[in-house]
Amino acid sequence: MNLSIQEELQPFAEELQRYITPEFFGRSWQER
Repeated sequence: MNLSIQEELQPFAEELQRYITPEFFGRSWQER
């Protein structure tokens, strides 16, 4: 991957992960 593209996507990926992770874990814990 191009380094400049990776640098642009890094903040977006972190923000996306921060939003998805609690949603994902909360859903997985409820299913147990």
